[in-house]
Amino acid sequence: MQVRDGSLDTDGLQHVVLNKPLERMSLPDQQRKSNTFRKTEITSFLFRALPSSLSSDVPVTDAVQIFIGVAAVLSPLGMERKRAFVLKELFSILIPGLVQARKIGAAEIGIHPAAGLSALSNASFDINALDIGPANMEAGLRSVLSLIGGVYGAKLTNGRINSEWQNDGHDFDYDSIEAIIERTFQNSALDTYGDLALKIDILKSCINFCEALPDFSGVLKFIVALLHAAKGTYMLTTDLQKNRPLLSPDEQTRLYNTVKRTVSVAHKLGVSNLEAEYWDDFLVRDVLIQPSGAEPPVRRTKQDFGVTFSTEKGGETEPFIYNAFSKPLTPTAEAPLIAGEPATARVILQNPFDFELEIEHIQLEGEGIAFDASASNLLLAPFCLQEIGVTLLAAEEGVLKITGCTVKVKFCRERRFPIFKKIWKSVAETKLKRSGLAAKDPSLSRPTSWSSNTSQGAIPSRKPPETTTLSANIIKAQPMIEVRSSSLLQSAIMMLEGETSLFEITLHNTSDCPADLLLFTFQDSTTAHLQVALNNKDNLPTEIYELEYQMLKRPPLRLRTSGPGQEIPSLDPGESKTFTIEVLGKPGLRKATIQVDYACIGASPSELPDTFYTRQISIPLTVTVNASLNISRCEILPFNGHLGWIGDASSDIKSKKHPTTYATLPDPSIVSTGGRNDPQISPVISQLGSKYTGSDYCLLLIDLRNSWPNPISAYLKVTDSTEEKIDRSEAGSSTLHLQEVSDVLQPGHLSRFALVIPRIYLDDPHQKIPVLNAANRRQFVVSANKLSYEAETAKREAFWLREKMFENLHGLWKDEVTGREGVIDFRAIVLTNRMISSLRVDDIEPSFNLLPLQKTIDQESCSDQYPAILQTGQSRFSVSTDTFFNLQTTLFNRSSKPIHPIIRIQPTLRNQPYTIALELSRRLSCTGMLQRALPVLGPREQRQINLGITIHCAGEYEIRATVEEVKAANTIIEPTEEKAAPLFDKHAYHHDSYQQSFDTKAPRQRRKWHSRLPCIITARESLV
Repeated sequence: MQVRDGSLDTDGLQHVVLNKPLERMSLPDQQRKSNTFRKTEITSFLFRALPSSLSSDVPVTDAVQIFIGVAAVLSPLGMERKRAFVLKELFSILIPGLVQARKIGAAEIGIHPAAGLSALSNASFDINALDIGPANMEAGLRSVLSLIGGVYGAKLTNGRINSEWQNDGHDFDYDSIEAIIERTFQNSALDTYGDLALKIDILKSCINFCEALPDFSGVLKFIVALLHAAKGTYMLTTDLQKNRPLLSPDEQTRLYNTVKRTVSVAHKLGVSNLEAEYWDDFLVRDVLIQPSGAEPPVRRTKQDFGVTFSTEKGGETEPFIYNAFSKPLTPTAEAPLIAGEPATARVILQNPFDFELEIEHIQLEGEGIAFDASASNLLLAPFCLQEIGVTLLAAEEGVLKITGCTVKVKFCRERRFPIFKKIWKSVAETKLKRSGLAAKDPSLSRPTSWSSNTSQGAIPSRKPPETTTLSANIIKAQPMIEVRSSSLLQSAIMMLEGETSLFEITLHNTSDCPADLLLFTFQDSTTAHLQVALNNKDNLPTEIYELEYQMLKRPPLRLRTSGPGQEIPSLDPGESKTFTIEVLGKPGLRKATIQVDYACIGASPSELPDTFYTRQISIPLTVTVNASLNISRCEILPFNGHLGWIGDASSDIKSKKHPTTYATLPDPSIVSTGGRNDPQISPVISQLGSKYTGSDYCLLLIDLRNSWPNPISAYLKVTDSTEEKIDRSEAGSSTLHLQEVSDVLQPGHLSRFALVIPRIYLDDPHQKIPVLNAANRRQFVVSANKLSYEAETAKREAFWLREKMFENLHGLWKDEVTGREGVIDFRAIVLTNRMISSLRVDDIEPSFNLLPLQKTIDQESCSDQYPAILQTGQSRFSVSTDTFFNLQTTLFNRSSKPIHPIIRIQPTLRNQPYTIALELSRRLSCTGMLQRALPVLGPREQRQINLGITIHCAGEYEIRATVEEVKAANTIIEPTEEKAAPLFDKHAYHHDSYQQSFDTKAPRQRRKWHSRLPCIITARESLV
């Protein structure tokens, strides 16, 4: 009557009597009749027909009809919860009856009732009593059970049962990512719906009912639903104390044993395709690929080894070393896999329950290239994240993309699992917009459009679980090389400082693939310390250069090549080759490693790609370096300018060097020579007296100490290959050996060596200190040390003087007992200001010469007996009083830039106080100006200035000269000079710009030069 508009018509009667379908009558145009009964009244009337208790005297068959009738009436009234409650009570009275019938049937066929499901025959299984219609599972009692569980919020999954598709209204596959995300959202919505304890109770009742029938598929389906409901979390974390399952471990184990027993019985009865649906969609949590343990390949570049065979392609280049707007580089992937060689894929699986799982088979799935990756017979521990290893073998070269795994859990259906690496948690809705049975369905979020304003409290769309894919680079087959032998015993060597030792290693190619690339690199304990020191931003440029010099110019280990040039060695399949390694003894060298990178590139060295992959062999080496000869002290002293002067030696060299600029010298008979037998003349200077004088050299004193218990012979040699004084027509291209000294140092003794070294002239003493390692070059340099311009120029000048001095200085030592020999490292020498002053040659150093004013016949006749001028040193003269002489001052511009000079000649009395030394009005007369401006002195140009003088009083006079610039020189680099920078150095532009900015800070002041060696004139009444 409620459905038929308050009247009991023919359709209503047919429904009551014949059980025909009843449709609701809707008459919107007529006035609805007043209902005699309401829904609540009908429900109360129906519930009066229910038995008072399950233990009442009502037979089971009558009680079943009563419950079914009540449920049939409640369904059209829309009271689904009351209907589900009635059906639940119906199954509670059916289960004991079914169990009793099962006992009776077991007794009739003569088996024990405890035999359970295995007593059924195949025929009884095929003709299932729960199926009301043939092959119509939706119309059977299993659908009724699903309806009851659905009302209470149970997570019922419509998967594959008996290997048949269970359509849930969607077009995508059950194992697809879309289906998993859809099920996850549905289960997340059911988590907050209903009472959890009631859900578990309902599912347990459904399982018991299916076991009592028996119904294999129903048992598996509701056990899976119960495990879904009892799962504590979707994804496990490393903290396993949280999110435990809601069932006790014994109950979980009992459910899993029921699944095993059900599937096993079904297989015994001949139903081999009946398996459970696995209850966790997030089984695979991550996949990691690692190469095989035998020398995994490493990504390399040509810059790592300094290989520069390939030429750069022409094209536009960036003006900046670093450009923030350039396209970012692709991130470097992990180590690649090698085709044809097995690798290991580490698959991380999760088990959210407290029972152990057996995995019959697992296989990786991917795309890109053909590969094989599978494992069998594995165990997954209870409630954990477990890592298992799967052997992966790629068949060809290419890019492999792994998308998931196909896993066959024992007693469960084999299915595909995507990779879920990121943790995902269900988020409860902040606002409840649905109530009743509608709350079971997941909320549908409207897509956000361009006009949506999410800042006004709009609910954002829920984020689904994200899947992960893994890409691996597969390279072609690579060789395998092993160390066959070594000339060292136990990989250890003992050396002395400065000693060079050689040993050999033999490499053998054991594979069928050629190794066309062999690159040797070395790691040692000294390089690590040097690199740490280089990372200090407070280092000065001189310190950076010294550290880079020790790393690049004097490496402790290097490969000795037999042929000229850089040749990359190779090894054919099955070939062995021997290589020679050179070890240099350096302080602090304790451990070293020889690294041999090899690969099969398939290209010539000139076509070597920018990036490639190599394998590496590491050969450890233990080194013991003992002290040999140490520099205890060093000093540089200036020579007396008259030391080594022999007659007109200076005149000869000047006339040979500058024949066109020097005036004609007077007759040697007038300027007599003295001091040829001077015992203070150095033997070295006396040997070279025909070309050199003492002012061209300085004295280097080195104290060496023998720290080795055996006598050591030291050999020190000085060469002069850079001075422009050498006459190339006579010396040719050979290096001039100035001096060689040697001595035998006893153990613990110290010996001093005196060496004559040439003084050094620097054309550009303020040149920028170079950077040896191109990787350390910077486009914009901000110095952490705020040095003044004067301090910076002083350090630069000291640096270049020190480097030039090392070019001319060589040292060797030899152990007289064992025969060991090595080189002496002079780089421990540090130049002080006094040493720099003794070693440096200025741009202009005035020199003096004293000549007679004119020659007469009387002078020529008596020149042999009574000379007018007696020269006793390079600038030392003895003259007669009241005689006119010509003082010739020579200026030579050694620099490459013109100088506009002004000269000041300063005569004084020697060895007198300053106030008395300048009183020369009655002692000395001059016929010219003591201060005069000179024309511009060009580069490499020489000029003489003559001044007539006469001395009236006997005594010693000292004449000095000072040269000063009339106008300060322009130190800024001209544009033409900047364009002349070498084209091969792409950093030259930046270096020139830095040098120009440095020169711009230079103070504009005039430079001065003073005569290093004064002119000393001794005046006497008579020279006879």
